[in-house]
Amino acid sequence: MFLPRKVPPDPATRIGFHTTFCPGVGRGWWGDGRKFYNIFETSENRDKAMEKFRGWTDVHKQTSMGDLLWPSPRVVDTTPGVNDDEGVKETGVKSRSEVVWNGGSSVRVLTVLSLDVGKQDQAETEEEEESILQFRSFGLPVQSLGVSSARAYEVRVVYKLEAGGEEEPDEIERDVGIFAPSRLGSNSEDGIKTFAAPTTNESDSNSEANEWTKLAIRFVVDNTDAGASINEERNTLISLGLSVFVIVTSSSASKSLSIPILLGQISSVPSEYELFSDKVSRRSVALVAS
Repeated sequence: MFLPRKVPPDPATRIGFHTTFCPGVGRGWWGDGRKFYNIFETSENRDKAMEKFRGWTDVHKQTSMGDLLWPSPRVVDTTPGVNDDEGVKETGVKSRSEVVWNGGSSVRVLTVLSLDVGKQDQAETEEEEESILQFRSFGLPVQSLGVSSARAYEVRVVYKLEAGGEEEPDEIERDVGIFAPSRLGSNSEDGIKTFAAPTTNESDSNSEANEWTKLAIRFVVDNTDAGASINEERNTLISLGLSVFVIVTSSSASKSLSIPILLGQISSVPSEYELFSDKVSRRSVALVAS
C-alpha cells in the first residue's frame, strides 16, 4: 500500500460511519434500489459514439469501498472441522455500477468454496449419496472501525444475494447475517457482545428494491480487554462484515460453490439504547426478546 490505512473516526465521538461503496463516479443514481437518473438517457441529436464515455464525477460523494475487501477479500472459513486454508478456493471483488442500492455503485464480492472438505455426513449407499447434506459457513470482513469501550453501537447492512452458478435453486440454501464484530487482525470476538436490533424491509413495494435485504445488530465492547488493538485515539479497532451460511442438499452439485454478494450500504452509529458490558437495560432486553 502506498498510504497507511487509517480507520474511520469513532461514531460515538464525531460522526456516524456510513458508506454506499461509491468511489465518487458513476453512470446513474439510485435510491433504495431504484434508478432515478440515467446518464445514457440522452437526446437523439447527441453523438451516441460519445455516450460510453459519459458519466458523473463528484469527489464529495466518495465513500469507503470497504478497506478490508481490497485488493482481495479476507474470507474466513468458519465451517466446523474445516481449516481456513482448505475451504476457500477463490475470492474476488469489483465495483458494480448497474445494480445499486444508494448512490452510484455497489461492491460485488465473490467467494468460491470447496465442497470436497468438511462433509458432515458420509454416504454409504447410492440412496444416501443422492441426498448429502453439507453445511458450510464463512465470515466476510468488510470494514474496519474504531469504537469506544463500554459504548453501545448499532450496525446496519444492506445486501443482495446473486445467483452463484448452474446449480438448481432447490439444491442450495443460503442465509446471511451480520458478522459479529471482531478485533481487527485477530478475528477474535472475545469481549464483544452482540444484541438483536429491529429492522424492516418494506422500504418500497418496487420489486427491484425488494431484492435487497436489510440487517441490523447492536454491540458493545468490554473495557477489560488487555489484548485489544488500539489506535492513537485510544479506540478499540474492530472489523464489520457479514456471516454467510450455506447448505447443499444434493450430491449432483459441483465440487465448488460460488457465492456472489452485492454490498449496497453499511452504517454504524451509537445505539439509542444503553447497553453495558455487565448488564443490559430492561428496555433493550424487551426489544431483544421481541
